[in-house]
Amino acid sequence: MAMIKRLGLCMMVMTLLGSACKKYADPPPYFEEYGEDSVTTQRKVLIISIDGLSGAQLEKANLPNLQKLTETAKYSYAQLKNVNSTDAASWTTLLTGVGFGKHQIYDSTFQYVPSGDISEGEDESTPYVPNVINYIQQTKPGYKTALITPWQNLAKYVAVADYPYAVNNDASVKDSAVALMRLNTLGVMFLDFNSAELAGNAGKYDISDAGYKGALDKIDGYIGEVVTALKARANYNAEDWLIMITSPRGEVLMNQNQVLL
Repeated sequence: MAMIKRLGLCMMVMTLLGSACKKYADPPPYFEEYGEDSVTTQRKVLIISIDGLSGAQLEKANLPNLQKLTETAKYSYAQLKNVNSTDAASWTTLLTGVGFGKHQIYDSTFQYVPSGDISEGEDESTPYVPNVINYIQQTKPGYKTALITPWQNLAKYVAVADYPYAVNNDASVKDSAVALMRLNTLGVMFLDFNSAELAGNAGKYDISDAGYKGALDKIDGYIGEVVTALKARANYNAEDWLIMITSPRGEVLMNQNQVLL
């Protein structure tokens, strides 16, 4: 499988289409045998989702901790509209690496809902796409996985993780993440901050809205604390961390949710 040889600490707003904001060297792909680990440092990943944050608002928001990460990052503010961009569909895409057309999950229960009438004999097979945590457990059994979110349904969807935490709010997401950072065996962590989406629903998805901007400022502070805890890990010098920042969806334009992938 293709692997990124080394990115170190970086911040990436993942995108499939659109031009990048900066130009970086594009090294050739590095291939390894499945399950092989040919590097001496331990590769680890932190993926942070900021629900309700679009690329356009991120570019204008002046969030110091996120801006600090861009100094060693590849990133884009471009957005990709998916066929179905409910929260469940977008999170399933993020966790499985395939689009809605393949996983067919859009309901908040994270359960597949048949579209055909099987009572009339129509073949309606249930699609199954394993999420990334399944792969990690198969290839890196010593790596502990975590997903921390205020959304209970999302935590249930990844119950296979070693630490699937359903917490009360973004502050609890941060506190739980900082605590788990002390685990030397931690390999992959997903964090889900949703207060910006809640504020956008209550007001508007724009930094001119005080509630929305205030939520983003708090999230940025939480991310700063998490990164500080990451760098304070006892084995940090022997680890190679990839930090990714993304959003399952942002502002609503023309009744279509915009997705950062």
